[in-house]
Amino acid sequence: MSAPMVIDWYRLRWDLIQRGHSIADVSKMADIPEGTMKGYLRGSHPVHWRGEVLIGVWCESCSTTREELPMTDLYIAPRVVERRAGPEVSDSIMELERVWR
Repeated sequence: MSAPMVIDWYRLRWDLIQRGHSIADVSKMADIPEGTMKGYLRGSHPVHWRGEVLIGVWCESCSTTREELPMTDLYIAPRVVERRAGPEVSDSIMELERVWR
């Protein structure tokens, strides 16, 4: 089973930069704050409506269609959660029993 495909936002932005558009240019064309655009370059992803605006800017600037959007496999990193030091489960149960007697 292969991973689902999603838009490669980094490559989309890179295509715009390669065509001579600065972050400020794209920010003005898309009416998205420049700070938000810089956040996208650091790896965050746009909310749906902003993504649609960026796709429109990309299609127009690159003379392409949506079908030619750069795509990549969806990667979901596992989240590791460490249990902090604290009472053991058995201690908690004993404390609960003590309180409810």
